[in-house]
Formats: sequence, C-alpha cells, structure tokens
Amino acid sequence: MTAPRPRDREDLLLNLANALSDQPRASMEQLACMVGLSRATLCRHFASRDAMLQAMSEEAMTSAELAFARACPNEGPVEQAVTRLIDELLPIAELYVFVWEREHGDPALEARAQPLRASFVALFHQWQACGDLRVDLPAAWLVESMSALLRSAAAMIRSGRLARHDAVHSVFSLLWRGMSR
Repeated sequence: MTAPRPRDREDLLLNLANALSDQPRASMEQLACMVGLSRATLCRHFASRDAMLQAMSEEAMTSAELAFARACPNEGPVEQAVTRLIDELLPIAELYVFVWEREHGDPALEARAQPLRASFVALFHQWQACGDLRVDLPAAWLVESMSALLRSAAAMIRSGRLARHDAVHSVFSLLWRGMSR
C-alpha cells in the first residue's frame, strides 16, 4: 500500500478527530465507518488505536505550529494579527483541541505541546504589555478562550449551523470585544 498523500492524511486525521469528538468510545471499526473507510483500510493506516491517537497528536502539533508561523502574529496591528491567527487555526481547530484535551496525563504529549502553548501565551502577554489587550485577564485565559471559540466555530461549521466564510469574523468579533482595551 502506498502512503497517503499529505493532504489526504491530514483530512483523515481531522475526520477521525471529529468522529472521536462525537463518539469518544467508538471502536476502530466504528471509526472507520464514520470516516468512510473499511476497518482493514483504517488498520493499514494505523496499526492500533494508540498509533492513530499518536498520529493525530503529531499532526495537530505540526499543523498548529505551521498555522502559528503562517499567521505572522508579530507583524502589523494586533487586530489583524489576531484575525490571521483565527483564520489559520480554524481549519485545524477540532484536531488541535481534541489533542489539547487529551494531553493531560500524557507526559510526552504535554512536553510536545508546551512550547507552542508558551508561544501563544507569550504573544498574548506581549500584546497586553503594548496596551492592546486587557491586562485584568491572564494571557493564558485569553489563549484558552480563543481555543474554545475556535472549537465551537469548527463544530458549528461541521454541523452546518455556521458558514465557513462567516466563522473567522464571528470568532474574532466575540473574542476581540472581550479582550481588547
């Protein structure tokens, strides 16, 4: 079997994260069905559930790091930087938040996620120090709030209750009104 093309693998992992968000205890057979594969095909991609979860974790971290870099958050006005962050993170929000939620209790995953989380918190601290964001709320809380809004928007897009083209504005406007000075 040939390895899936990178975009196909990213899509598969995101679809698996969505399926696990809906049914956390789903078997490999149920997950395969939910993402439109046979169990045998899913098992060719991932030898076990643990291997699948590890691949999801790695993809989430790598995708989030790349999204952070693409957003160029240190360039231009803070409002525009926040909008770019939201736009870059929204497509991977469910995968990233799924992994973020399961990292607790997994020392290796926590160690892998910590530098990225620290980068986000440091960025929000920087924006607070410049006077662009409220200082009465911890930067870590603002980062968690952004993550929660991204997850909600992604879930609403998936369920058809929010149009993808409206999502960035919806997340930004609610987040910005709550965190800007």
